[in-house]
Amino acid sequence: LVLLLLKYVRRLRAERDDLVLDFQGNLKCGFHSLRVRGKRTVGFARGHCKAAAHIFYGKKFVPPPQAVHRVEKAFSLAFGSFEKGKIPRPGLQIPDEILRRAATSIREIVDPTEGLVIMHPGTSVFGAFKRWPAERFGLLARRLHEATGAHTLITWGPGERKLAERAAGSSEETALVAPATGSILELAGLIGHGTLFVAADSGPLH
Repeated sequence: LVLLLLKYVRRLRAERDDLVLDFQGNLKCGFHSLRVRGKRTVGFARGHCKAAAHIFYGKKFVPPPQAVHRVEKAFSLAFGSFEKGKIPRPGLQIPDEILRRAATSIREIVDPTEGLVIMHPGTSVFGAFKRWPAERFGLLARRLHEATGAHTLITWGPGERKLAERAAGSSEETALVAPATGSILELAGLIGHGTLFVAADSGPLH
């Protein structure tokens, strides 16, 4: 393990970068930015990063007070300034064939013309503490249907089928379990057809 670590550090030291930006702002990433031989190393100032990461940076950046969210802080670090509503949103490129298959599979289950809600109750095992109870998703699906007439599909990933069934089972038949998806892109294809998406802080939400 020590030999692997030394080899890894040597690889970092072999880098010759003009600029190193540390968006994470923790001790581990601060150490990495120190090991890389960058002409300039920039990270968040004391009070805006974790532990004592600021000691590793040549230039310490103070984000503007309106940059509250982590994404906003990172944007301000990269561009040196920040304005609300000015962050360019990256697009997720989903192949047309995946979108077509998703639309077909949805129409085979529900009529989306009155609105389609997609819910994803699952998270990673590590993020399980973020999960909202499955029954709450079912209750929300029922209330949305009563208020708007929208139908709900409960999406799921590996090992989450029973979780999706619990959510759908508590919805009084206003939510159905979505078809299986074989990849993140296929899941994104289903989500992309929704009028509203409800999930925990997780990969599918992002």
